[in-house]
Amino acid sequence: MVWISSAIPDFVARTFALWALLLAIAAGSSVRSTWPHATHGLTLRSGYRLRARLAGSLPHLRSRLLELCAPPQGESDKPLAQLAAHFQRAFPHDPDPLLAFQRDVGASIFER
Repeated sequence: MVWISSAIPDFVARTFALWALLLAIAAGSSVRSTWPHATHGLTLRSGYRLRARLAGSLPHLRSRLLELCAPPQGESDKPLAQLAAHFQRAFPHDPDPLLAFQRDVGASIFER
């Protein structure tokens, strides 16, 4: 079964693939090394596009996450790593925080 909230508007990739990519980038891995393991059949270019869209959505996502909880302190100086930590804090018991965000907040990860 596929939850509607696991779909990312305008993308074939699901939230779990983007979450795996975000966690790997936060841990210091590259898109190139991570993307084949996070998805099934999507191109590397899709991985780079999603990372760029995620980076461009940082202000929107951090603002929405701040409505839910304060950000964790001092874990990393990398914005995407901070975002991953904030998602984990906001949805600590959910294996796919991006799906939980779209489901519970009612906003797309890539808000327009």
